[in-house]
Amino acid sequence: MSHRYRPSSARTVQSVSSGHGAGRLDSLTGLRFFAAAVVFLHHSFDLTAGTLREALLVVFGHGRAGVSFFFLLSGFVLAWSMRPGDRAGAFYRRRFSRIWPAYAVAAIAGAAVSLWFDHRVVSVGRLLANLTMAQAWIPAKDWYFSTNLVGWSLSCEAFFYLTFPLYASRVLRLRAGQAAVLAGVLLGGILTFGLLLRGGISLAGGYVLPAEPAVWLLYICPVVRMMEFVLGIALVTLFRSGALPRVPVALAWASLGLAWVLASAVPASFAMVAVTVVPFCLLILAYAGRDVVAPGTTLWSSRSLVFLGNISFCFYLVHQLVIRVFAAEAGAPWLAASTGMRSLKVFALIVVVSLFGAWLLHVAVEKPADRLLNGRRASLPAAGLAGPLAVAGAAAPQRTPPGPPLDTSAVPLRPGRELPPVPPRPAVPSLEPVGVRPMPRPRSAERRLPSPRPVTVERPAVLTGGR
Repeated sequence: MSHRYRPSSARTVQSVSSGHGAGRLDSLTGLRFFAAAVVFLHHSFDLTAGTLREALLVVFGHGRAGVSFFFLLSGFVLAWSMRPGDRAGAFYRRRFSRIWPAYAVAAIAGAAVSLWFDHRVVSVGRLLANLTMAQAWIPAKDWYFSTNLVGWSLSCEAFFYLTFPLYASRVLRLRAGQAAVLAGVLLGGILTFGLLLRGGISLAGGYVLPAEPAVWLLYICPVVRMMEFVLGIALVTLFRSGALPRVPVALAWASLGLAWVLASAVPASFAMVAVTVVPFCLLILAYAGRDVVAPGTTLWSSRSLVFLGNISFCFYLVHQLVIRVFAAEAGAPWLAASTGMRSLKVFALIVVVSLFGAWLLHVAVEKPADRLLNGRRASLPAAGLAGPLAVAGAAAPQRTPPGPPLDTSAVPLRPGRELPPVPPRPAVPSLEPVGVRPMPRPRSAERRLPSPRPVTVERPAVLTGGR
C-alpha cells in the first residue's frame, strides 16, 4: 500500500523549509561522507593488490557515479535552504567564502604534488584555469584533470551556483504537476545522452577515464551535468507539495544496490550517470522525509557521521593528493609485489592521513575564511557542504525576520498529532446588579469627595392586551 505524506506532514515541510529558515537535514549531511567515501574507494583501489584490490574493483569500480549524488544533493539543499528575499550578491558571497579558499589551497597543493612527486610542471595557464574554476570547460584531459584531479567537479559547481539565482525561485514556484514534468524531461535528457554516446566510451578498468571527446561531453561538461543539479531543485518542489509518496529508506537502498549491479552490465555511457540517478533521487527523498517527520532518528544523523559529513568537502579535496603521494613514494614495483595484508595496511594509512588532512583544512582554512569573507561567525551547514560535497552550507541557521507570526498549527508536536486548540476565556460578570442603589458612603468620605448622584434604573412597563 502506498503511503503519502499526510496533510499535517506536508504543512510541516512547508513551514520548516519555505518561510523563516530551513530545517536541518542532518541525515543528508552524513550521507555526504558516504558519497565521498565511495569516490575515495573508487580512486584508491589502484594502490592495493591481491584479494583486496579485486574486491574494491568489483564493488567500487563504478564509484565515479557518486559525483552524480553530489550534484543532485547540491541542487536539493541549495533550494531547501534558500532564503526569502535573498539577493544574488549575498548568495554569491556565501558560496565563494564557503568553497574557494579551501579549493584554492588544494589546487596549489596539487600543483606542488605534480612537481615534487609526479615530476611534472603545471603550466601557468592550467594553474590559472584551476584557480578560476574554469578547467571543466576545456575539453582536454590534461586541462580538466590538471593539478587536483577532482577539481573539475568544483568547476561544474561554480557554474551551477552562477546560474542558480536566475531560475531557482521559478522552479520552486511550479505546481506539483509542472515540477513532475520538468523532472521527467531532465531524466529523459540524461538517458538520451547515455544512449547517444553509448558507442563512444570504453572503460578498460581502473579509475582513470580515457581521453575521449565523448567522456568530456557526458561526464565533465558543466552544461550537461547541470541537468542533475536542476533535478535536485525540482525534487524540493515535489517534496514540499506533499504529492510524492513516502519513500521507505529500505527501498531507496535496495534500488541503489540493484543499480550498482546493473552498472556492470550496461554500456559505460549509462553506467557513468544514468543508471544511478533515480536511486540517488530516492535516497535523498527518503532521508529528507525522515529528517522532517522524525529528526535525529537515522544512523546518518548521528553526531559522528554529521561531523564526518561536515569535513567531507575537504576530504574530497585532499584524498586524491594523498593517494598520489603514496603511489609516488611506494613505486610501481612495490605495489605489484605487495601482498593483500600489506595493501590493507597501506589502505588504512591512506584513510587516516586523508581524514587528518581534511580536518586540518577544515579548521585552518575553510571555517576561518568563511568567517573572514562573510563577516560573521561561520557555523556548521544545516545539511551540506560547499562544493559537490560542500553544498549543504547554502544558508546558515537564520534568525526569524520581523513579520507575521509562524502558523504553529502547521507544526505538530509529534508526527500525526496537532496542537490542541486554546479554549476561549470566559466573560467576567458584572459586579453590581441592575437597579440596586449603591451603598451610602461614610460622612468622612462625603466631606472629601462629593458623593455620586444615585442613578435610578427604570424598568419598562409590561404591555398587556392588544396595544
